[in-house]
Amino acid sequence: MRRDSDKIYCNRCQVTTNHFLKGRYIHEWTAPQDGLQGEVEYSLWICAGCEAGVLEVRESDSESYDEDGRAEYTYEYFPKRMREDLRPYRFRRLGRTL
Repeated sequence: MRRDSDKIYCNRCQVTTNHFLKGRYIHEWTAPQDGLQGEVEYSLWICAGCEAGVLEVRESDSESYDEDGRAEYTYEYFPKRMREDLRPYRFRRLGRTL
C-alpha cells in the first residue's frame, strides 16, 4: 500500500520537500480488442512547506513487469517538476583562483 506522505521536488520551494496526500482515484481498464488490462492512479499531493499542489499520475498495464514479476509503473507529474530542467549557471565575472 502506498503511503500518505512522500518526498517530491517542489517547484515553488525549489527543493525536495514532504508532500501530504489529499486524494487518490484509481481507474482500472481493459482494452476490448486484445484484453490488455491496466491501472491509472491519480494522486493529489500538497507541499508541506508552501502548500502548492501537484498531480501524480502512476500507470501500469498487464504487460509491464520486472524480472521478479512485480508490476512496473510509469510516473508523471503535473505541473512538470522543474528540477529536470535546471541547467548549470556560468559565472562570467568571477576571477580564477588557485
